[in-house]
Amino acid sequence: MAKFPRQKITEKEKLAKPKDGTKSWGEQCIDAVIENSTFHGGKSKKQIAALYEMYNGVIKNELYEHLTNPYNSSNPKYKKYPAKIRSYNIIKPVIDLLIGEKSKQPFHYSVICTNSDVQIKAEDAKQQVIYNILQQQFINELNESGMETGIESQETPDVSEVIKEFDRSYKDNRAIIGQQSLDYLYHNLNLRDEFQEGFLDWLVSGEVYSYKGVSYNDVEYEIVNPLDIDYYAPPNVKFIEHAQWICRKSIDTPNGVIDKFRSYLTEKEIDKLEDPHSYDDIVDMIVPQHKNTDTAHKEIGIYHCVWKSFRKVVFLTYIDELGETQSMIVDETFKIDDPETQMVELEWITQYWQGYKIGRDIYLNIGPTEVPRNNLNNISISRAPYNGRIYSNRNAPNVSAVMLGMPYQILYNIFHYKLELSIAKHKDNIILMEINTIPKRHGWDEEKFMYYADANGFAFIDSTATGKSGERVTFNQFQVLNSQLGDYISKMFDLLNFVKQEWEDVLGISRQRKGNTLASDAVGNNERAVFQSSIMTEEIFRKYDNFLEKELNGLLDTSKIAWAGGKKATYLNSEYKQIFLEIEELQYAESEYSVFVTKSSEEAEKLETLKQFALQFAQNGSRPSTIAEILDAKNFIGIKNKLQEIEKIEQEMAAQQQEAEAAAQERIEQMKIEDREDMQIHQMEVEELKADTAIYIKELDVASKEEGFDLDKFNLEREKITADKEITREELRVKERIADKQNASREKIEKIKAQNKPKPTKK
Repeated sequence: MAKFPRQKITEKEKLAKPKDGTKSWGEQCIDAVIENSTFHGGKSKKQIAALYEMYNGVIKNELYEHLTNPYNSSNPKYKKYPAKIRSYNIIKPVIDLLIGEKSKQPFHYSVICTNSDVQIKAEDAKQQVIYNILQQQFINELNESGMETGIESQETPDVSEVIKEFDRSYKDNRAIIGQQSLDYLYHNLNLRDEFQEGFLDWLVSGEVYSYKGVSYNDVEYEIVNPLDIDYYAPPNVKFIEHAQWICRKSIDTPNGVIDKFRSYLTEKEIDKLEDPHSYDDIVDMIVPQHKNTDTAHKEIGIYHCVWKSFRKVVFLTYIDELGETQSMIVDETFKIDDPETQMVELEWITQYWQGYKIGRDIYLNIGPTEVPRNNLNNISISRAPYNGRIYSNRNAPNVSAVMLGMPYQILYNIFHYKLELSIAKHKDNIILMEINTIPKRHGWDEEKFMYYADANGFAFIDSTATGKSGERVTFNQFQVLNSQLGDYISKMFDLLNFVKQEWEDVLGISRQRKGNTLASDAVGNNERAVFQSSIMTEEIFRKYDNFLEKELNGLLDTSKIAWAGGKKATYLNSEYKQIFLEIEELQYAESEYSVFVTKSSEEAEKLETLKQFALQFAQNGSRPSTIAEILDAKNFIGIKNKLQEIEKIEQEMAAQQQEAEAAAQERIEQMKIEDREDMQIHQMEVEELKADTAIYIKELDVASKEEGFDLDKFNLEREKITADKEITREELRVKERIADKQNASREKIEKIKAQNKPKPTKK
């Protein structure tokens, strides 16, 4: 084990270049990380490579030498048997089944803002919503009372219902930006495929690793091959982002190195890249299947090393212009200007450093990691750019799904080998006969005789044949040996099925889960079998989902550094809607986020149950768009919110329909009343007309007897009296309508006040 240089030194000492020509502090740390890794000795990476070979059905002959050469013979002639070890892969179908299930499971994540002022902003937003409703209600009252407000009246919802909806759906604007940022990263970085590749590593090797970094003001992410990474972490550390040191090896061509590190390489170092003698021997440590055998394209070894160091921080406490005490972290070289208003406190915290080693002696980019990702409550807790998790290494060596299947795969291949060997030995009945009875004098030989026997089932013999001494050959020398192995071969097939079924049972894969159901299986039995099977594999999915949750949190933290100058982008979300992302540098960088991933297996189960009810929804008259939303849903929470929105719209439409029906019925009743009133008025008008006519005739009769009677003047005076009566009637009708409207306004105002009146609390 190589010894690490001293870590508790200042940053100035770490970056200093030695004058005596020795390696710097950072270069010594990189060499120590490399020497402590298993890339320079150890068998762990070869064991992991063997798991990938087993998954792909690659035969390792040394695993079967006890069968192919049971007597340890060195003579090649005695190693040849009429059978050959072949790969009959029973591991890959089961692993691919789990990978396929993972790709079909919904993946839903939610981003929340964890800043200390989140609750205050939520309360302010709620108060503003309530204020807007009460303000509109007041405007409606003024408009109804006849006052001119200049604002149209609008229907206002119930305040209590609005508060419930606000509490359910409120999301801080910063959380919305965080959700959009993560959605953009998910699509831009193609995280779906990356996570699927990581799940393959998780099942095959029982390990999964990733890298998050900043490249040219954007986020980069990749799943790291388990063969290319090594680290050291205490046993209680679950995720290697808290490891003591991490080392990743890779190989690349000189052009590839220049493309990646062009901003760090000098002219002298670029010249070294063309010198084969400057290359490291990292290529010799690569697993044989991954080596490049093309000698015309030399590959260069690259190490990326990350290790925990110490950082000296200075906590400055000072009094600002308003007389309030403030605190902040300053550089370790900070000096106090005013001892009366300033006070400093020194402290050492942990900090991750990184650096690259290319070839034998090119060291690049040595310094603190770009994204420290310190803990809010404890700034000494930081995270490395690499992360990973081991499936099951608690108090024992790690195990993976493929590792569990290796003994069964080996046994399965052995049984197939034995079966092939048995078929080769199977010759049906064997007849022992005198060779001299072959009718050689008729042109037959041993080869022709065996051909007729195999092809036709019979052969001819020479009954006059004589033996070696001239004696006549008798037929009692014929003997039949039974060499049939039919029963043995049949039992071998039963053993093969048994081994395959036992391997699937160990992992928890039932035949019902693979869709292999029988006509005799009851529906309830199939459902229980699938449920029990999913319970056995639940831990595989749960631990991996926890790893993905850590990854999404890390990607958001990394994006704050990458997008320090702001970000503008556009992308298509899961609903194929174009979303425009616009991030302000200060607000986004100062926001603290937490990402929560919904349990994928439970999400898939709920979503599948909901989809099974889609037919019932259609039969009950649900809209086609609602059924389409259910069938196209990718996560349960999303479809739940959409269904709630649809239900709310349908409830509002039903309420509006009921109101319209009630209004129509009321209008019909009103029309009936108006018809009755019109009939009464008409009857009264008829009676009044008759009375007026009688009075008119009587007055006309009296007036006509007077001297100087003028009929036109008489009619004009009668019309004036009639008009005055009609005006009086209309004034009475207007006064009645105004009184009715004022009474209705008072009743509505009293109703609104009663609804908003606070309820007394119980003591």
